[in-house]
Amino acid sequence: MSADVSDVSLPQQTYTVGALLAAQRLLRISSLPDFLKIRPQQLGGELTAAEWAALEKGRVVIAGEVDPELEVILRALARPDAEVRVKLEYRERLDTRMVIVRSGRLVVVAVLCGDEITIDPYTDVTSAEQIGREVAGQIAGYLFATKDPRPVRISPTLVSATAVLSGLAGAEREQWRTGLTDAGIAADVAEVLNEMESAPMARAEVSAALCQVNAYGDSDSVVRVVDTALGAGMTSFTNDNDGQVWLRVEPYDPRVLVNLIAGCVMGVPHSGWFTHQRHDQF
Repeated sequence: MSADVSDVSLPQQTYTVGALLAAQRLLRISSLPDFLKIRPQQLGGELTAAEWAALEKGRVVIAGEVDPELEVILRALARPDAEVRVKLEYRERLDTRMVIVRSGRLVVVAVLCGDEITIDPYTDVTSAEQIGREVAGQIAGYLFATKDPRPVRISPTLVSATAVLSGLAGAEREQWRTGLTDAGIAADVAEVLNEMESAPMARAEVSAALCQVNAYGDSDSVVRVVDTALGAGMTSFTNDNDGQVWLRVEPYDPRVLVNLIAGCVMGVPHSGWFTHQRHDQF
């Protein structure tokens, strides 16, 4: 019998992709979050000897059955109510993908890098600030693991998202800076945006959405951190009372980043990241 959410007490665990794929087949779970880029499983049929070996080596099965607590976690990953997605990119380093999903009151953090997935379940996450601190810490550890961050030298600035799109779309990459200034964006901000778009050394992107039946809701709330030769900067979106979309461009600041990510989480429809419930069942 599956464990209840209240019974989940697994510490952080790291599994191979192969072990989780085999567990999916055994539990007849068709897929984990698309964002993790783990291929959907063909259900049905007996597990191969290699798949059983992966399960046993990965400590996924207990007496021939999938660990019941892990089953609860995998089902939460497969059918979440809400999700935060984090993509981390660094030159000459494996990309890392992270999801934070909520299913009921269970929150699961899953991080994929190479052939390993680290999974951490929580039952006490109740605020967007907690998620903001978790994600901001992951970003800092990935982007600035080998050096201290050097913020870009601009003041926090709001620019029209339409102007940014117009400046980038109307010119070749080599002319983006000119295109941005022609669109009315200050020269120093245009230079930073140009570097962030055309020559990133490392980048993090965070989005949040509500999950529907067979769908991941579109997210208008996206936070980015980009390290460039000019330094590290952050961008985020905001809407005014007239419905106009603005892009906020500012120097990297880990404390501000926590608030931006928390705002991203609460920026989903009806601020429903902690309350939304999907209706399909296993």
